[in-house]
Amino acid sequence: MPRQILPWAVCGGVIALATGCIHPVREQVDSTVCCLAAKPIDIMPTSSQPARTASGLEGDARGDGEAEEPPGEFAIERAPDPRESDASGTRWRSSRSRTALPLAQVARVEEAPPEKPPAAGVPERLQLPPDLPGAQSMPVPELPTEPEARKLAIRKLFPPLPPLGADPTPRPGPEDRPFTLADLQRLALSNSPLIRQAAAKVEAARGAALQARAYPNPSVGFEGDTMGTGRTAGFVGGFIEQLIKTGGKLKLAQASALMDLANAELALQRAKSDLVSQVRTGYFAVLSAEENMKVNRALVNVTEGKFYSTLIEQAVAGFGVAPYEPKLLRVIVLNTRSSLMLSRNRYTSAWKSLAATLGLPGLPPTQIAGSLELPLPAYDYEAIAARMLAGHTDILAARNGVQKARYDLRLAQVVPVPDVDVRLVVQKDYTLAPFDVVSTVQVGVPLPVWDRNKGGIMQAQGNLLNAIDEEHRVRDDLLTRLADAFERYENNRHLRASYLSQAGEAVQAYRLALLRYDVDPNGVQFSDLLAIEQTLVNSITSYLAALATQWTAAVEVANLLQTDDLFGVNGDVNAPANCPLRQLLELPCTHPCSPLPPAAALQGPDGGWHAAVPIGR
Repeated sequence: MPRQILPWAVCGGVIALATGCIHPVREQVDSTVCCLAAKPIDIMPTSSQPARTASGLEGDARGDGEAEEPPGEFAIERAPDPRESDASGTRWRSSRSRTALPLAQVARVEEAPPEKPPAAGVPERLQLPPDLPGAQSMPVPELPTEPEARKLAIRKLFPPLPPLGADPTPRPGPEDRPFTLADLQRLALSNSPLIRQAAAKVEAARGAALQARAYPNPSVGFEGDTMGTGRTAGFVGGFIEQLIKTGGKLKLAQASALMDLANAELALQRAKSDLVSQVRTGYFAVLSAEENMKVNRALVNVTEGKFYSTLIEQAVAGFGVAPYEPKLLRVIVLNTRSSLMLSRNRYTSAWKSLAATLGLPGLPPTQIAGSLELPLPAYDYEAIAARMLAGHTDILAARNGVQKARYDLRLAQVVPVPDVDVRLVVQKDYTLAPFDVVSTVQVGVPLPVWDRNKGGIMQAQGNLLNAIDEEHRVRDDLLTRLADAFERYENNRHLRASYLSQAGEAVQAYRLALLRYDVDPNGVQFSDLLAIEQTLVNSITSYLAALATQWTAAVEVANLLQTDDLFGVNGDVNAPANCPLRQLLELPCTHPCSPLPPAAALQGPDGGWHAAVPIGR
């Protein structure tokens, strides 16, 4: 080492000793975070299935000939309404305009139109009550009998709907490729404050365990006795005093602190598992929102571009279609448009939630790889329950809590054992010749007469009993959560296939109706088309809901497993546990007042999950 560097190195070492920076806590936290982020999580299978939608939906996902809006604008303007004009013929501004209107114009528009007297021959009981929402809408004018005027009046009843606009468009990911689920997991582990906080708590617990074994520091000081005797300085000197801990108190305190350290490390694992689960949930929420946008756009194209436009043309041409029929279908068209708007907002919300989970709330919508049609992991209930009870961090933390409570109880029991206080005094005698140096030794112990720590022992015993039953409570809670998640996993796994089949049947019914219409246009009634449309929309909506819910349930099951292998690529999903389920369900706690038979008879497994056979496909 060069001579000019040596003084600086010595100075740095002295400063480090003085400030207590020998143990690099921040470096250790950063190292822990980077180590966790380096491990790949949720690697997708190489033979993933492509995204699939319900067959038979026709029409472009974005519509033909529509001007795209900038990403992020989801507002749908109102359709122009003949009522929204003043006496001079000036049309009202769109709802997106901020220009204020004169109060007189507002009063004229908001004024309820006069009620039309009931038509002759219409029973009074069929009249709508005036306080019903929508009953105050503009009354329908009488249609003229002259054919051309009638056609013009019918078209005025159905003003054109506003453009749908563009769906939110995510930008390409880094290196022009979409984010995979493993990429999102790495971003979350690298940036989420939850992991850094948990890692910092591990270092704090490690410091507490190190401090718990530290021996009490000795005391030194000046002592002068009989000063002023015979006008002398008396006995002048110093002392050193040391408290000697007995009963193994320091070892017990450190053992208890080491249990806290072990639980802090388990809490770090739990924080990682919870964060991984949140990223999975957000990932599938974004995929679900994208799928909903695509399908709702197709539904709008089918409902508006085929059913609705066809009925209007038939009503104008006088092909036996009454005006109320496309008017009723217009309600369904508006409903599908509302569903598309909701799915756009759901996508924006899902992405923002996912970005916040990643610890990067400013990350704009970005393409992600994958599909809701990825192969669903095949879970076995009994294997999952055994693995969960064998290695879940809550179970392990409860067992550590029992051991910590035992150490704390033993520590409370040895607290009354007196600690020895040793004091050595060395002084020079200035009172008499030959002025020798004298020494004094004091050894003292407190007498456990009044305080024998009975309350502390009782408190430690109560904490031990509570810790023993904690594993029982955690086990019951985990099994309850598993039963709920596994039920939804099983239900939606079968419902998805059933609803997809129903959507296919509805599409076939639509095609059969078209074939019938080609042969006999008067043979297909409006009620038939309306029923087909409603069935198609309901079945596709239910399919999408089941598709999203099955992944939500699968993510919850994986979270209870605390596995890094969601898709089962490494065969880790249903790996056998170290112990059989029956052995894992045996608990140290007993409940002698239970009216049921001994608990051991009820702790064995009940044969796993008795899956119901799906009815119909």
